[in-house]
Amino acid sequence: MRKIYQPGYRLAKAGVMLLDLSPQTQDQPSLLPEEAEPAGRDHSALMEAMDRINQRWGKGAVAVGSAVQVGAWGMRQERRTGMCTTQLDQVPVAR
Repeated sequence: MRKIYQPGYRLAKAGVMLLDLSPQTQDQPSLLPEEAEPAGRDHSALMEAMDRINQRWGKGAVAVGSAVQVGAWGMRQERRTGMCTTQLDQVPVAR
């Protein structure tokens, strides 16, 4: 602090947390081609891999998460906290 302190400025502390760090040698490669741009979204390699898995292990062995039937799986929301930080109609009002 003595090296960076300057009179007339208020001191503020900040921190940075780095989580899930791993060596580059343990990085799992992507199934999607790196040259594919987000706008193009060429997922053909991924779809081919999923098709091969489903052919070998049976229909529905793997599926895209957004394609899962709601009746087969659904979020349990009975203990969900309020959304007063994102929904204005749920902001508590004191009278």
